[in-house]
Amino acid sequence: MRRILTVASLILAMLPASAQDKLDAAINDFSEVFKMDSPTSGTDKVHKSVTVFNEDGLLSASFVAFTDAFRSVGSFSGEVVLANGKKVKLSKKDLSFSSMSLGIADDSYAVYLTPVFNYPFTVTYDYTIEYRDGIVIFPIFQPLLQDNVSLKSASYTLMVPPGTEISEHSVHLDYSFEFDSKRDIHKWTIKDMAPLVDEHLMKLDSDFLPMLYAVPVEFSYGGTKGRQSDWKELGTWLNSIQDKADDLPESEIAKVKELTAGAGSEFETVSRLYSYLKEKTRYVSIQLGIGGYRTLPASHVVKTGFGDCKALSNYMKSMLKVAGIESNYYVIHTDREDFFGNLPSPGQMNHAMLAVPLKENGDTLFVECTNPSFPLGYRHSSCARHEILLLDGEGGQKVRIGGYPDSLSRKTREARIALREDGSAHIDIKDKRMLDYSEALVNFSSRKPEDQVKFLIRDWMLQPENVKIDRISDNFDRYPEYGRDFVPEAEVDFSMESRNYANKNGDRLFFPVNPLAKSFYYQRSERVNRIYRKEAFTLVDDYSVVIPEGYKVESLPADASFESVWGSFKSSVKVDEIDGTILHINQTLVVPCFDEPASEYPSYREFSKKINKLYSAKIVVSKR
Repeated sequence: MRRILTVASLILAMLPASAQDKLDAAINDFSEVFKMDSPTSGTDKVHKSVTVFNEDGLLSASFVAFTDAFRSVGSFSGEVVLANGKKVKLSKKDLSFSSMSLGIADDSYAVYLTPVFNYPFTVTYDYTIEYRDGIVIFPIFQPLLQDNVSLKSASYTLMVPPGTEISEHSVHLDYSFEFDSKRDIHKWTIKDMAPLVDEHLMKLDSDFLPMLYAVPVEFSYGGTKGRQSDWKELGTWLNSIQDKADDLPESEIAKVKELTAGAGSEFETVSRLYSYLKEKTRYVSIQLGIGGYRTLPASHVVKTGFGDCKALSNYMKSMLKVAGIESNYYVIHTDREDFFGNLPSPGQMNHAMLAVPLKENGDTLFVECTNPSFPLGYRHSSCARHEILLLDGEGGQKVRIGGYPDSLSRKTREARIALREDGSAHIDIKDKRMLDYSEALVNFSSRKPEDQVKFLIRDWMLQPENVKIDRISDNFDRYPEYGRDFVPEAEVDFSMESRNYANKNGDRLFFPVNPLAKSFYYQRSERVNRIYRKEAFTLVDDYSVVIPEGYKVESLPADASFESVWGSFKSSVKVDEIDGTILHINQTLVVPCFDEPASEYPSYREFSKKINKLYSAKIVVSKR
């Protein structure tokens, strides 16, 4: 009997059985061709074939397109081939649509389809996206979106009118160029890419996966013209499309003057308006305007009370202008610290904020208008050390926001534990947080009590009961005292009971040195990627344990101190020399930034094991 191989079975036959077991999906072919017909129009044609082995591979097999006033889905067809040879046709009627806004109508939609069939199956898509009324960014090419997925072949062809100047940034792609009388043809390809292995302590997936980001240097967009050969030119265009957006109505101008009357400093003026912004507005994602690059006018925020990052930043800027304080609107990417090389483009940014230079002390406030609960003057973790495009009277300039010393990113936990003879305990804790650790405590007082408790005790080794929060304090409104050296700090004092702080065995009680600490994670498998940590931190635990009356210390862990490229750790457990019933425990972990080869992971694993061993080391007390 002749065996008939289906498309799906052919693909499975080409993959070793071991690979099929481990992979989530395999991208067999991905080809994309963008043909630019004019500065304002073009067609993106895509062919994609993916074999899916399990649910985790569905992301690579899903169809997603983003549409707005400038893009729409043209043609669409597809086919799913099951392992038994059955074929299922797909058409445009199978697509779903979802608004991209948060409850506010706009012109941006996601068009998507997620195939749901028995595994394994192979899905193939052929579709076009039509571009109109402007092209400021060519379609971004990302043939591989996730780890544990193989890539057989992928290509991106960009066909533009002769002489069209482009800028591009590519990762893990081979480039070639040719031209004829009608087109300049740029092509990027990749073949046989091994799956990305996702591990903790590694750089962003975007640093490993193939990607192309390309733009026309000179562009027409939404009835405007601009250039993006440098940051100044890009800033000039962004400034031009925000023209006349500071149209505060007379009633609002009067309100601003009333609010700022008698302010003793520039900072106080900004602070009063920042508080007003918090009370009056709420953040809503809106994509209206020229592709989401143009802000809604300040009058819209006054009328509705809501706005996106652009609108709220523009509204704050408009109010400051009335108060006689100049400020600069800027755009930033909140996940990536750096832009793609020297490639100016508005598509590299996903957020807008405001920079307010204070003449009185030479300081600059970086103001987060979408969340006015952040301390005014604090450079939060999504902007500190990031490159930004700052818009000024000359156009735009790329600058970097200053960061903070790594030593300031710290969390200190002070605890007093009253241990009882049955192994239960009463625990009083002071949880102190600085810098980015304090961000989680912004608006903490307004959370539901049960949510506050869940946050405070997550990842603990013991099960606390009857948690009571006694005090919440912070310095979030203390910027004037510190100026540019302001570092946010917050503290939560709380108490609780624990039935199982210690294990009782006869006349002895056994308990770990630090049951409140989170275990230091490490992987047991062989390391593949470089070992990378972007952010440094310090954790300090300082405890006193009062043992039950009539008990004495029988056994204590030895003091320890060690240091390596991965960090330093100190652990000390002492008996009070005067009382003898109080234990003083201090453990300090300092972890720096690092970027080390995978071959060094055994060293990192041993470092982690040492820390966990000292966290969980047993203290033994017994009856006298």
